[in-house]
Amino acid sequence: MVYSKYAKALLSLLFVTKLNSCSQGASLNGGSGGSPGGAGKGNGGQGGEEDGLGGKAGGKGLLDASGALKEKLKDGRIRLTYKGENQVNVNPVDIVFIVDTSGSMGEERQALEKNLNGFLGQIATSVAKIDYHAWIIASPFVPSGTMDSKLVEVVPRRVDSNDALTQLNNFVIGTLNPAPATQLRDNSQKQFIVVTDDDARGTLATNIVQLVSATPKLTGKTSVSGVIGLTRGKVSAQCSIANVGTQYQELAANPATKGTILDLCSDDWSKL
Repeated sequence: MVYSKYAKALLSLLFVTKLNSCSQGASLNGGSGGSPGGAGKGNGGQGGEEDGLGGKAGGKGLLDASGALKEKLKDGRIRLTYKGENQVNVNPVDIVFIVDTSGSMGEERQALEKNLNGFLGQIATSVAKIDYHAWIIASPFVPSGTMDSKLVEVVPRRVDSNDALTQLNNFVIGTLNPAPATQLRDNSQKQFIVVTDDDARGTLATNIVQLVSATPKLTGKTSVSGVIGLTRGKVSAQCSIANVGTQYQELAANPATKGTILDLCSDDWSKL
């Protein structure tokens, strides 16, 4: 049902709006620096003061596998410098998966585990990796395999058929208290991705929109996407849908939480 292009597609979703203004290729050589903000010499070069392309004095710039020169800014963002004068400042990204672990998801579980692991592997190794934190809210089922512990944290909470938005809300409230183990960053782009074959009850789309609108660290920085059922009933031998995820569709369409909807039973993930 679910294929490995899930990882690539979701990464494209996260980066396409941030990097589409950049030209391809990178300039490996900086000018001569020295004053604050000055560029270094050579590959990322010897920096001047903080915020130079070389980073702190005596340091080197970070050159990723795609050839983009990366510079960490004081506010926590990363600046990518491409060939010519094009630059883009990219905020860190916090990704939170909320995975329905109820019995009705049994048919999808094997494919889901495979593709969540694939996606997390892409985060850890992608040439486009900048500054990610990722969480998976799920119990007792969680993706197995090797994951970068610096980037991925499992939050062991059971997610029932109808309470994914309740778990999303509880996670956010916990981080705002704050709870150090699950700390969303103030300046990060927050990407919440719900995976379920049912619709939400209790906590609804309107509650999440109100939370986002009332919380400065979320306002203008939050996206809610859904890998959900779009047709009720037995869709295929590997996929059955309990209810259409209308609450997740509403969130993805709302400007405050605008995200992307993907059919849980679809073989085509390219539209993400």
